[in-house]
Amino acid sequence: MEKIVHSKINPERSLFFGSMVTEKDADLLIKQLFELNKTKGDIFVQINSNGGSFAGARKLYDNIALSPNPVYGIVAGNAFSAAAIVLQACHKRCATKLSKLLIHHLMCPLSFDLKINDKTDIKKMIEKETNRVQENEKMMMEILKKRMTISEEEILKILDDEPELSALTAQKIGLIDEII
Repeated sequence: MEKIVHSKINPERSLFFGSMVTEKDADLLIKQLFELNKTKGDIFVQINSNGGSFAGARKLYDNIALSPNPVYGIVAGNAFSAAAIVLQACHKRCATKLSKLLIHHLMCPLSFDLKINDKTDIKKMIEKETNRVQENEKMMMEILKKRMTISEEEILKILDDEPELSALTAQKIGLIDEII
């Protein structure tokens, strides 16, 4: 793919993603993506998000990856957590020089009804939630390994340390393709 030139970005074929990644916001962006895919042409997704739900990120990831038109992801600000995962689906991943990216392990929110008095049931619920997070973590690792240029061990170290990565560092490790 050719180098992104700022003048190439068509506002009429652009989507702005500047909120937390939620399933509801993912659905809205997917509808907009669907409308743009009714005609041929590059699509630009400008990202400035501090992350959010992995479930919402998965929805966006799949729909962007399946787009019949090339989708250019452009980070202008932050692509933290789930937003960095969404960026990986884009055909070309770009960031402005001052942008920051962050990836980390998934969190295990224990959000179930604790009205049950039986400790065995609580243990089962915790195990179920832990298994769900582990499965999602495997999916996330597969997404990251597809395009990053470092080893799985190096990816895991970044996930453990949770550093805010500069655009230059993100490019060096294959989290983005180009700095614009």
